Amino acid sequence: MIYYCDSSAVVKIYLEEAGTAFMRDLRRNASIGDIIINVIGGPEVMAQLIEKYPLRGYDSVQLATAVAFQNFLRASNGREVAFVGADKVLNDAARKEGLTVINLNEQL
Repeated sequence: MIYYCDSSAVVKIYLEEAGTAFMRDLRRNASIGDIIINVIGGPEVMAQLIEKYPLRGYDSVQLATAVAFQNFLRASNGREVAFVGADKVLNDAARKEGLTVINLNEQL
């Protein structure tokens, strides 16, 4: 069986709620390639950062993508992500999430 999981299913891996045990078991026991998510699934799940910071919708997706990529890199090869932006609120949120920030408004 191939399982296509939308974001509401994926989030149950991380939040304790109905369906959490099923999703954690599925993640643990499924073979590689048996669980499919849309490429936007990871950033969409992480976009719950919108509740943590006063970000516009797509800004939360931008931040979520950078944070997810940073987590992947740290786990796989230890490299770091520099978040490059000119939006003060978004840059501040990125910094609070542990990203190195290059503020374009401070560059020549």
